Amino acid sequence: MLEKQIIHSFVSIVGEDNVDTSNMGRLTYSYDATPNFQAMPDAVIAPRNTNEVAEVLKVCNTHKIPVYVRGSGTNLCAGTCPLEGGIVLIFRHMNNILEIDEENLTITVQAGVITLDIIRTGGKLAKDVAGYDLTRLFIGSEGTLGVVTEAILKLVPIPETKKTMLALYEDINEAARAVSSIIANKIIPATLEFLDQPTIEVVEEFAQIGLPTDVKAILLIEQDGPPEVVNRDIENMANVCRSMNAVDVRIAKDETEADALRTARRSALSALARLKPTTILEDATVPRSQIAPMVEAINAIAKKYNIPICTFGHAGDGNLHPTCMTDARNAEEMHRAEQAFAEIFAKAIELGGTITGEHGVGAMKAPYLEMKLGKEGIAAMQGIKQAFDPNNIMNPGKIFAKDTRKRVVVER
Repeated sequence: MLEKQIIHSFVSIVGEDNVDTSNMGRLTYSYDATPNFQAMPDAVIAPRNTNEVAEVLKVCNTHKIPVYVRGSGTNLCAGTCPLEGGIVLIFRHMNNILEIDEENLTITVQAGVITLDIIRTGGKLAKDVAGYDLTRLFIGSEGTLGVVTEAILKLVPIPETKKTMLALYEDINEAARAVSSIIANKIIPATLEFLDQPTIEVVEEFAQIGLPTDVKAILLIEQDGPPEVVNRDIENMANVCRSMNAVDVRIAKDETEADALRTARRSALSALARLKPTTILEDATVPRSQIAPMVEAINAIAKKYNIPICTFGHAGDGNLHPTCMTDARNAEEMHRAEQAFAEIFAKAIELGGTITGEHGVGAMKAPYLEMKLGKEGIAAMQGIKQAFDPNNIMNPGKIFAKDTRKRVVVER
């Protein structure tokens, strides 16, 4: 626990109402969306502006107090869990849109809007290669290098129109080849999603939208933009899918029908989560050409360890979500699940992919990162960490594995 003097320092900076050391307050921020990861912080602090963030960090640096920056808590690799105690920074007060610049198509927001004044990077320039690209470095740092308090984001105009289609396949390899062929034909769809046969069965039982459960794969494809471009691209993609032996191609006639088709992908996680108490949603990314071998490997690994794994994901960029339905109270089954995912990550790397395409490394995948980067890569990252955060107060316990533990519950 934090000493009273330190608590008083935080209160003097942000006010008494913005320092929470109650059991309920700390419990609320002891976990994120990652199954079976939990650890209690010593305090939850809600700064009101960038200056207060800086002052809080000064106190933490002086006393070497861990700092965990929290967004909406949707992280799936325990990236925001306060594994070593310390404080959780929340941004309920810093939730303003500061500027909408229609001329430059940018929006400036505070960190609490649904992350850099300490080090200014980026800006409104369409092109800027002056100096190191610190913006991307911070974006990918998972809170281990500093705190982002404001961000300038790009605005994208609302598309004039959108069309949606489904393509059904009896052979997963043909579905994967269709994905590659669409991109090879220089068509960049707005959405290109994939569901395997086990996922299709669960989704249909849950949503009752008329999906055939005997097909091996479904592609959900959308295009948006000017009407003439959308109509041309949808027709071309439908032809590509048919040429790859799709057993059926369904193009939505209106928005109501399109929304029904989208339900197939949108319902996947909800449908799977209702099967067992614990849902482990992972991500492993491979080149598009390796989607079929990866899915086949996932199915073989699931069978080997006798655990249910369904796979869906973003076929357009090869980002797959193998999802295991289990029960955290069953230690033996959880151990088998951990072994299975270790093999899945290794297979993704073997196929030229990576251990994570979206979720990040956090604590959950830290033990696997060396598989991807090697000892030299980890050492280089540790050098960057040391330069930005010499006292190791920013999100400690993440990215760099301290031991071989994967999914653990930590009580403080």
